[in-house]
Amino acid sequence: MNGSVHLITEEYPPSEGGLELWTERFAGWLSRAGLRVTVYVCGDQRQVRTNGAGYEVVPLAPLRFPWEEPLADQTSTERFARERARMNYQILKNEISRRAASADQRPLLISNFMLTAGHVAAMIGRELHFPHIAVMVGTDFSRGFRNAGERAAIAYVCRTAAALVVKNGEQRAGLESMEAGRIVCIPSAIELPQIAPRSAGGRAQVALIADTGFSFKKGTAVLLNSVERLLADGLPVRLDLFGDISLQEAGFWKRRADDLLAKHGANLVFAGKVPREDVRVALAAADVYCSATLGEGSSSGRIAAICAGVPLVTTRCGEMSEGVEGISHVRLADVADADGFLQQLRAMVNDILQSTLQVDYGFVAQWRERFAPAREMSSWQALIRETLAAG
Repeated sequence: MNGSVHLITEEYPPSEGGLELWTERFAGWLSRAGLRVTVYVCGDQRQVRTNGAGYEVVPLAPLRFPWEEPLADQTSTERFARERARMNYQILKNEISRRAASADQRPLLISNFMLTAGHVAAMIGRELHFPHIAVMVGTDFSRGFRNAGERAAIAYVCRTAAALVVKNGEQRAGLESMEAGRIVCIPSAIELPQIAPRSAGGRAQVALIADTGFSFKKGTAVLLNSVERLLADGLPVRLDLFGDISLQEAGFWKRRADDLLAKHGANLVFAGKVPREDVRVALAAADVYCSATLGEGSSSGRIAAICAGVPLVTTRCGEMSEGVEGISHVRLADVADADGFLQQLRAMVNDILQSTLQVDYGFVAQWRERFAPAREMSSWQALIRETLAAG
């Protein structure tokens, strides 16, 4: 392929959330496919990981600093967000225009996150007459699509983008209701884990794992409440929770974690942020992966659990919104149904204790094919070629 891709995102490694890691893998694949790639990071990061990747990474934070310095004591987060949007637009337009002028390849904008990165990319694409592919992520749909202010931003992206990439059928149906333009569903691939062997024998304790950290939007409060209720009812469970504490919610989570550890320290491990390999090892040894999330686009944690053959209790959203009902080792509750999640987790634990749970390995094989990197990249290759050809 021949083209110049300007990939616009909010965060980038060394931060290791699913969006950041996907962006790094995606940029690497685009570069290896022969495209000239520049990644623009719109968040607060001043340092990014490049590791000789073969493409350029431009953090906007150092470029914004000389202009944003007077706002350092700004207490209004609403005003700060507006000023940040102003600066991102101007600086991104300058950086993209400069690189596009010095290249002989056709330019293409790809944004990862319709809110913030996607909205600014839509405006720049419109002004510079560059095609724009917008990628919808979980928060775009689970929050942005459901409130008036952010929905208006998504609607603008939908009207102006050359193509909209969604991760699942739930997102596709949502955008179709907005009379959006071209919609392409490309599930995000993962690095496929080894299938974890499952013992059919009884257990003295059921090992639960979650890698969602302490976060409102991931439903961690409901997960912890559910585990505490199972322990109070005498069920032998242990939860290993991996991941960061959300900074905006740190005070609440510190108090909650201290209280839980004081009451149930022998049955809870809050490991914090650890290397991804440590999570993979823990997943292989776990009995159940748990997530009470309020919304997902393409959850790498949940997908990895299914692809490893690990039983799962979660909410019916994102990649779990279709084709999963009736699978023996997957238990689903409605989003924001705390009692429903508790009951599904209780039923799963009892099935494991009674040695009645069966893993559907045929379904595991289907998901390993669906979320294989080669499938995702072939879909993206076709879309990029068509978009560049259309100009």
